[in-house]
Amino acid sequence: MPIFSSNVLLAVIWMFLHGSVTMNQFLLGFILGYVILYFFRGLLPDSSYFRRTLGILKFLLLFGWKNVQANFIVAWEVITPSNHMRPGFLKIDPESDTALEITWLANTISLIPGTLTVDTSEDDDFLYIHAMHIRDPEEIKREITEDIEPAILEFLR
Repeated sequence: MPIFSSNVLLAVIWMFLHGSVTMNQFLLGFILGYVILYFFRGLLPDSSYFRRTLGILKFLLLFGWKNVQANFIVAWEVITPSNHMRPGFLKIDPESDTALEITWLANTISLIPGTLTVDTSEDDDFLYIHAMHIRDPEEIKREITEDIEPAILEFLR
């Protein structure tokens, strides 16, 4: 049985033992099941479940932080009378190999306010991005290739 299925089963057992079949009890059971399985990971078959789960949490925290930062910048542009925007296009060479990795990266970039993935090259080697604030193009490229992309690859690979 895959470890994820075991985790869900432990969450369901927790709900029935607690006597309350609610989403909160399921989530609590899921977290407790995860902790139990983590402590017994040496007895379980090799799996990337724990690494990927922590990778997803890391990505969600990073994405949330980048989203908050970008929302403040965009809000500042909206409420101030002067225009501080320096829009432009960037060509980024990601490490991503598979279509899933490239799609996830492109959509993540597009979901951050002020940036938009415009296109990919025909061989999927490059992403073309439009950004609202390009003060330092290398800084934006570094942020994508060294912060966002590794967080995505950590749980997809």
